[in-house]
Amino acid sequence: MRVIVAKEAGFCFGVRRATDFVEHAIGQGEDICTLGHLIHNRPYNEHLAAAGVRTIDIGDVETIAKSGVPTRVVIRTHGIPRGEEEVLRALAADYPSLRIEDMTCPFVKKIHRIAAEHTSPGVTLFVLGDPTHPEVLSILSYAKGETVVFDSEEALDKLLAAEKNPEKSVVLVAQTTQNTILWKKCEKKLKKLYTNAIIFDTICSVTENRQSEAKGLAAISDGMIII
Repeated sequence: MRVIVAKEAGFCFGVRRATDFVEHAIGQGEDICTLGHLIHNRPYNEHLAAAGVRTIDIGDVETIAKSGVPTRVVIRTHGIPRGEEEVLRALAADYPSLRIEDMTCPFVKKIHRIAAEHTSPGVTLFVLGDPTHPEVLSILSYAKGETVVFDSEEALDKLLAAEKNPEKSVVLVAQTTQNTILWKKCEKKLKKLYTNAIIFDTICSVTENRQSEAKGLAAISDGMIII
């Protein structure tokens, strides 16, 4: 039996950046906590827990800060809502024992900047993504106006059919791990109604490469295992 391992297999740049940082920080004399799971990988998160890295919520940080125990709080790769980051920064300013390490993926941070710089009370941000995903929730928190999240063509169709003001200003972005084919279909539909829409293709290049490679491997393989 011939086994082909995808060239793009393994952690992407943003995940590798975060995991390398945490691995290096372990055993350096400070408690290490991640705000939410560092990445979407259960075995790896279990590995971190076994090494003493705690997963916490925003509500735990003040207690940790007041304890006086030297602690690094690591922001997960998917990012956190803007308000939560402001809370973290304020606590770190008041309690020297607390250090904040932002391991949000740079590609996600780019979308934060887009949402902050290109929206206003009169501009609606459309996001192709999972409305419950931490990355999407963090993106929405940077928008200054109305926000709309959809996760399929059907969901977008319903939104567009109900639109009463096709002249309004809109900005379109995507969760970094979205399907590229779905993105192109949704982009075309949205542009047809909102002819002046500002569109940013924010799907991570690694995601695009992996989807393309998976399609190619599927064409030459009898079976595939996707982890």
